[in-house]
Amino acid sequence: MTAFLQTFDVNIFNQDWADLNHVTDWGITEELVNIHLNREPTADEYKLMINNFILELQSELVKDCKQFDEVKGSNHFFNFIKTQTDWNWG
Repeated sequence: MTAFLQTFDVNIFNQDWADLNHVTDWGITEELVNIHLNREPTADEYKLMINNFILELQSELVKDCKQFDEVKGSNHFFNFIKTQTDWNWG
């Protein structure tokens, strides 16, 4: 949310996410920019927001790296998925 604020100068901290129609990062970004700024976000703005988000994650990692610990069982789950040869991975 901080990355969105830094990029678009729009505070979405109290956004009710259930009100949004989209679920992908680009779709949510597009919808929120449309709602708050009455326009489409540019590709450059989207890239800037991603960079701002990465900087935010790096800052949080320095503050408390335990926030990034593995969710118990997730590594096992992803390893299992990798073994599924009948799935198309694109």
